[in-house]
Amino acid sequence: MSNENDDFFEREKYLRVVKIRPLFPVPLMTLPPISPIINPTVLSSITKPVLEMKLEDGSTFRMGGIPQNIALEIWEVLEKRRSSRFSAENIDPRLTLSQVIIELAEVRRVRITDILPQYNVYVAEVDILPEGFGKPITLQMVPSHAILVALRADADIFVSKQLLINIREEEAEEIPSDEGFYDL
Repeated sequence: MSNENDDFFEREKYLRVVKIRPLFPVPLMTLPPISPIINPTVLSSITKPVLEMKLEDGSTFRMGGIPQNIALEIWEVLEKRRSSRFSAENIDPRLTLSQVIIELAEVRRVRITDILPQYNVYVAEVDILPEGFGKPITLQMVPSHAILVALRADADIFVSKQLLINIREEEAEEIPSDEGFYDL
């Protein structure tokens, strides 16, 4: 990952992601028969990929509902870093949006900063310095897309400490200890 820039004044408010792995759930056809009372939206979300991130303090942060194509691109970038299995001959010459961003700007960092409670989705901010622009700008992005940009640019990824605190508090309040168990 890249070196932290001197202009990141709020560094103490974030934890750096030190490891990441995309998790691909079992295909829908391998799930048990579904009751008609199960919400299709819930069913759709449990069959989408998850990004699991290890943070510098040893904790884990997970984001679900990742679009399949983005999760596959993330996995491909990570695999290219780990091995030389992917040769240059197999690379599609067309650029994806994440590659275009890297061509046009220096990506300083990605920060997962907040959650939009009405939609139950996270928000990421990407700090970039566009080529020839002179001053950095911050863009809000879908976090999985922002993570892909960071991985391609070899930039650091951070998660807000306050966001993690809020998530843990909500989980402690909402999930009874016996949720998911069936009475016998």
